[in-house]
Amino acid sequence: MNQCLRRIYSNSLAIIFLVIILTACSGKEGGKEEVSENPTPAEQPASGSGVEEQIVEKLDVPWSITNAGRVFYISERNGTIVSVNKKTGEKIRLPVRFHKKLFTGGEGGLLGIEIIPGKEVEAFAYHTYEENGNVFNRLIRIKKEKDAWIETALLLEGIPGSQIHK
Repeated sequence: MNQCLRRIYSNSLAIIFLVIILTACSGKEGGKEEVSENPTPAEQPASGSGVEEQIVEKLDVPWSITNAGRVFYISERNGTIVSVNKKTGEKIRLPVRFHKKLFTGGEGGLLGIEIIPGKEVEAFAYHTYEENGNVFNRLIRIKKEKDAWIETALLLEGIPGSQIHK
């Protein structure tokens, strides 16, 4: 029963991640955004009084960022994940080994990652692939090994894609 609960939890997280990714480009009905007359502090533009610090450079088309503990994880469109230690700035770039070949045409590639809570070396990943001339998307589970992130489970595939805004 415990294994069943873990599978339900894992699949639930994957579905939530997919919904977030698929709705990221959607807007308000009719393309109109509601503007509050009295915006909250979170809605107001930045005042420029904060301190900015560059912690990483020379990324190759970064597409998403997440963090766990002291590490930022940045997906790169070409199929790599860069981990950056927040304290030391150490940067490690590892490839992702997919079961289906990554498609990077148009706006395709490794589109997003999310570290699984409590499992800093495991993540959900969202990427494009091509099959019979058509572009599709997959949601997978990956695990960090010594020299690469390895696909360990397929959660969803066959999600229709396109050349722009997958």
